[in-house]
Amino acid sequence: MKILIIAGHGSGDPGAVAKINGTQYKEAEQTRIASDYLCDVLNMYATADQYDESRNAYYDYQNGQLKKRANFTNYDYVLELHFNAGANDLSGDGKTTGVEIFYPSAGEKSGYEDKILDAAAGCGFKRRSAKSGNLAVINTAARAGVKANLLEICFLDDADDMELWRGNVNGICCAIARAIAGKEDAVKIEEYSVPLENIDHIGYIPMNGNGETVTAAAQRKTWSGRTPDAICNAELFNMKTYAPASGVVHDGKAQYVPQTLGVAFKLGKTPVLSYMNNIDAADWLGTYPMLVRDGKKAFDTVPAGLTGARARTAFAWNDKRCAIVWATSKNGVTLEQFASGIIALGYKTAVNFDGGGSTAVVTPTKLYEQGRKVRGKLGIWVKGGTGSYLTKKAAKSRVEPMQRESGCGTGVKLTVTAKTGLNVRKAPIDGAVQETVACGKTVTWYGYYCKESESGAVWYYVKTQSGKTGYASAQYLKK
Repeated sequence: MKILIIAGHGSGDPGAVAKINGTQYKEAEQTRIASDYLCDVLNMYATADQYDESRNAYYDYQNGQLKKRANFTNYDYVLELHFNAGANDLSGDGKTTGVEIFYPSAGEKSGYEDKILDAAAGCGFKRRSAKSGNLAVINTAARAGVKANLLEICFLDDADDMELWRGNVNGICCAIARAIAGKEDAVKIEEYSVPLENIDHIGYIPMNGNGETVTAAAQRKTWSGRTPDAICNAELFNMKTYAPASGVVHDGKAQYVPQTLGVAFKLGKTPVLSYMNNIDAADWLGTYPMLVRDGKKAFDTVPAGLTGARARTAFAWNDKRCAIVWATSKNGVTLEQFASGIIALGYKTAVNFDGGGSTAVVTPTKLYEQGRKVRGKLGIWVKGGTGSYLTKKAAKSRVEPMQRESGCGTGVKLTVTAKTGLNVRKAPIDGAVQETVACGKTVTWYGYYCKESESGAVWYYVKTQSGKTGYASAQYLKK
């Protein structure tokens, strides 16, 4: 399959322009970012070309040069990229205005419309519709007998759309590209994918204390003053002692190195398949087992303890990009399915990390964690990264200073009403869970509380019967 991607506007025409929270966005710049990412991914599965990005395809149409410069008959499919405007939601209302796609009025539907809309909607955009459009460029392609669409990725003047887009350019473009190439996941696995050239830093994150949740590490660990853009659980470990059970080298010091293959992070940027860290990288993670090598399943027998369908985490890469790949407990997969799904995504190499209840991932747009404390994690910092889901959510959901209600000095017993139990957290809203107190049990409150600045929701600072302290949502407590 041969595909032509056309970035809309340019050559002096900025297209739509919007300024959101002090940042100005130009449609012509965003379409070129999207074009670069899409072609990068599409070339894993097909042949994808870009229309000369220094030019404006519509101007070329007006000047009678489009057919000569595009030569549409060389392609099976043409996709013209744009960003919509007209939402005028520059402060954000918590909802996206969404994605829509056009097919040429001079031709028929391409058959990709619903696939592309579903892919973008699966990344968080509101799914709008497929419409017929009297649009010069895709109509010219249709008259040449080529399937074509014009995609409005999202609304440039909607703060929620642009936050989602800028925070997950990789994932959105990967999803759209795979929809076009017919490489939708055979099994329900997810990925956070980054071009290798866009990695600022990648490496191992050791636990803090005696075990730590991935969400806690995501908010604690910094590199160059920034928390990671993506983080996941990494090596296997003994759940009683938290001793490593798979290979670990951190800051050049070996914690446990069995005779195995693993992934070394050369210069803290580039993943390399390495036997017992034979390239002397500062960080190296052994694998149990090797999932994919040279684009093929790398194991014959499923190791003990890894059978059945379960949540799983892996790290995968090829010569252009790397990814955290995972399956949730709801959509658990076998190890064979996991490896096959990773191969279908276009990765040549993949190492298996700890799974089951340890599976946890935080990306710029997603959070999946089951609350288990784990030993080590893998963190990715992206050039120009916008931070993880937790970083953004915490910034939006700030809490007011602590206050105290009088008359609680000796402690007040509050009963838990949450049917599934009350989470007592290290910090309000997204803090790591310290303990879950069962419905009907009590906690002690000494009157300290704070409120979320936006919603006004109240969090009590309480002490559990086991002696742990933390924040709990007041709506699930009664006197």
